[in-house]
Amino acid sequence: MQEQIIESSTLDWVIVRPAALTNGARRNAYRAGPDVGNWFVPSRISRSDVASFMLDQLTAGEYLRKTPGLAY
Repeated sequence: MQEQIIESSTLDWVIVRPAALTNGARRNAYRAGPDVGNWFVPSRISRSDVASFMLDQLTAGEYLRKTPGLAY
């Protein structure tokens, strides 16, 4: 329900859907996009890489008003 509210707003938004989170170091090498992440194939990503991706989205427009998955 929360995503529906965000998606129907007039705001600029990106809803990030990361894989299982780890406390590992930032790699700066991950996959992002609508087809990334699968409930049947477990994958992981560090919190540091998720934070880096989210900060990049403040100035990037590639995933504006989209819900990219994020994983190694």
